[in-house]
Amino acid sequence: MGRCPSISGLCRPVRCLSARQSWNAVRHAAVACLHCDIGAGPHGNSRQPRRRMCGGPQIMTHVLAWLVFIVLTIVAALHLYWGFGGLWPARDPLSLARTVVGSKGIARMPSRGVTVVVAVLIFSAGALALMRMSIIPALLPTGLLRFGILVLTVIFLARGSLSFTAFFRNRQAEEPFLTLDRRYYGPLCLVIGAGFAVLLFA
Repeated sequence: MGRCPSISGLCRPVRCLSARQSWNAVRHAAVACLHCDIGAGPHGNSRQPRRRMCGGPQIMTHVLAWLVFIVLTIVAALHLYWGFGGLWPARDPLSLARTVVGSKGIARMPSRGVTVVVAVLIFSAGALALMRMSIIPALLPTGLLRFGILVLTVIFLARGSLSFTAFFRNRQAEEPFLTLDRRYYGPLCLVIGAGFAVLLFA
């Protein structure tokens, strides 16, 4: 028997037994191609694994997950830097505390242990974004992972929203934190929270 030509060069050729069977085989091969399914091997006794093509929305959610991870990794790295004595963007420990913490009457940065724990938690939040899109192996069951993404969505959206409330401004009364929080910290939290919300429903 002869061989039928492959469909668009994407699927394996199929054997022709008759004109009608040949047409059916070609039709099924075309459907398989549309679904990104690789057909039988050259001898008809092996089958390659199914391949999924990444569509536009899937690519965008992967890019979003990477962006969330990168931003949170930078924030976590800054916390480690501060925890081990770094002063940027301030000039001394007091001005650093008033710049990045801003609690009323604050005189120094939190302890190294607290700062390191915060850094680890922030980095872990970024890693969950990658796990959600299966970019890295998930260390949590699917249901627990989705719940974690939901919690992070609520936390970041709530934190960002608080930046624009009188209650939070009265509690975090030190400058330049108040100004920086309204201009940068709060909006950044809202953007990250929105990113987690998109990943939650992706």
